[in-house]
Amino acid sequence: MIRGYFKVPVVDYKVTFIDYMQAIQSGFQMGNKVALVSYQTQVNGRLREYLEQIRLPVSEIIYEGTQELEEKIRVSEADVIVGNAHAVQLAGEHGKKGVLLYYGKSSIRESIEDARRLLKEIRRDKERNQFVKAMMDYSPNGVIYLDTEDRIIDCSRAVYSMLGKTVGTGGEADS
Repeated sequence: MIRGYFKVPVVDYKVTFIDYMQAIQSGFQMGNKVALVSYQTQVNGRLREYLEQIRLPVSEIIYEGTQELEEKIRVSEADVIVGNAHAVQLAGEHGKKGVLLYYGKSSIRESIEDARRLLKEIRRDKERNQFVKAMMDYSPNGVIYLDTEDRIIDCSRAVYSMLGKTVGTGGEADS
């Protein structure tokens, strides 16, 4: 949701394999049929294979909206729902037990490492952009910087001179 509202890099929390297994194990301590709730995507294939190998019959509830989630929990044969806080709340409203799937230390650690990698990339891109800008500002040649769709992003001062234009204080051409 954040990505839809803001134009900033966003790092996702990743629920780890251990986080899933701890929550599922808690679910089976509370009941016989467990359903794992996830928003829009299936459970990780590796986790699903592991659950099949150890013969833990965990059903999945995949949803895209609140009403759909509520309906799927209501009709589910599971007596324990494992998922986010909203899923656990809905489970309780429908007479089922709920186990909160939360992010453990390893998940938080991984997310922090992802954020660090993203920050390094952003810094590297910023440095690269500053280098390109400096080259364009001080190049005696006419340099035009295009995006992948051949739209002009920027051009050197020499291009403005060739066109008989002057460059304003904000970098834009004056008539």
